[in-house]
Amino acid sequence: MNQRIQPVNFDWGHLELKKRTNLLYNYRNSKKILEFAEQFIERAKEINKQEGNSYAQIPSCADPEYAVEGGEQIRIIEYKLQEEAQHFLKQFRK
Repeated sequence: MNQRIQPVNFDWGHLELKKRTNLLYNYRNSKKILEFAEQFIERAKEINKQEGNSYAQIPSCADPEYAVEGGEQIRIIEYKLQEEAQHFLKQFRK
């Protein structure tokens, strides 16, 4: 999710690095994208809990405060019919 770097079980100790580096800033996603993702993830967690699903834990979003760019406001377009949505998306095909 968000193509961020996740912690893994890899042990960096054998590389004998002298200095520890924590990656903090997000250059890949804008603050607005991350804020939207937070809302989406929280809603997904609520639905998952309400429906009693035993899916794997939904991961948290990267912190929007560490986004390098602000970005543009996210807008959602909602269509009642799938055909209407497909018609809208066709204009973006090459």
